[in-house]
Amino acid sequence: MNKNVHLLYAFIFLFPFIKININSIVFILFSFAGALIPDIDLEFGHRILLHNFVIVAIFILLMIYNKVPEMIIISISIGWISHIILDVFTFKGVKIFLLGPWIKFPINERIIKFIGLILFGLIIAILIYPFFKEFIFKFL
Repeated sequence: MNKNVHLLYAFIFLFPFIKININSIVFILFSFAGALIPDIDLEFGHRILLHNFVIVAIFILLMIYNKVPEMIIISISIGWISHIILDVFTFKGVKIFLLGPWIKFPINERIIKFIGLILFGLIIAILIYPFFKEFIFKFL
């Protein structure tokens, strides 16, 4: 999966948790950072170290211990977990529990991109609907 697909789905997975205000941009950016974290391990055996829920849980506990604000923890976690979930649908798969078996349900990446773009379009429609509601109903 390429990074653009991971960023798209990080936004899609984060959407139910955000309220539309200036802080939303910060949370989206942290979610994007979380979506890119798993690919840091490209040099160390990709999809082994950072593509599992054990490391995500340890990272969350470290953030809680260091008193990182809750919404930032949630945003990073959603981005990271969405990355792992997406990579389950690739032909290589991932070891979601570090020492467990490789989990994979291969789907063509173009289908995943298509679904993501449809979901993104729906989210944008939901976001702009309140601003255009009166205009739309004027013509119905």
